[in-house]
Amino acid sequence: MTDMEMFEKLRSVIEPYGSVAIAYSGGVDSSFLMAATTEILGAENVLGIYVENDLHPKREKFDAYVMAEMLGWKVKVISVGLDSDPHIAENTKNRCYYCKRAAFETILDYAKKKGFSTVMDGTNCDDLGEYRPGLKALEELKIVSPLKEARFGKEDVRKISKSRYDLPTWNKPSNSCLATRIPYGTPLTQDNLATVEEGENFLHQLGYLTCRMRLHGNLARIELPVEDFAKFMSLHRETVSDYFKELGVLYTTLDVLGFRSGSQDESLEAK
Repeated sequence: MTDMEMFEKLRSVIEPYGSVAIAYSGGVDSSFLMAATTEILGAENVLGIYVENDLHPKREKFDAYVMAEMLGWKVKVISVGLDSDPHIAENTKNRCYYCKRAAFETILDYAKKKGFSTVMDGTNCDDLGEYRPGLKALEELKIVSPLKEARFGKEDVRKISKSRYDLPTWNKPSNSCLATRIPYGTPLTQDNLATVEEGENFLHQLGYLTCRMRLHGNLARIELPVEDFAKFMSLHRETVSDYFKELGVLYTTLDVLGFRSGSQDESLEAK
């Protein structure tokens, strides 16, 4: 199927709704959905809603806001705190369900107040093959996922983001909320989430844009692409260890298996 044919399929999913609100994070998928929906329905019929909380890096909010301003998208920021549901901070294996439920209930409520009866999100087909308990919350709340319905995978989104809109997010590394850096069963706090955010910001400043800092008590487990290992060990090993100690993390390790999304869920598979 050509890019044009895929887009027309997406158009057939979106067009009947007339006007929609979109859960907008500034990531690859939601940014493409904002661009496509704005083209299909018109900017006046699309409202992006950005959820601000302790689980998302502050830099993501800034980047999302700047891109929305640059492209003329209407975006509203709303807050959904850790205390919106006690199950979230408990950080059980179903945390994502409770977090998505709380976030999208708030999004739905705000959208309806502004006259938007339909809320969409950027779930794509590739997300269905991963451990995503939050998808159940989307189904319960009847959130529409046009990319999934039109059979878009992540690479389809990236390709058409570049070819049709030249969005700056077309090749943005995939990211996930900061809670995925904390092992299941370890309560989420503003302190340990801030430590992870500051640690990863430091790695980004050193040039490691694809990375994870997994926090295990007073030990940090860094995940980098294997091809970055030599650079890290020769140039930044001690620098990173010293900085992490300033954050209160005593030990720093480099995961020998390298970067991989969802490695926290390996503990579930082991069980």
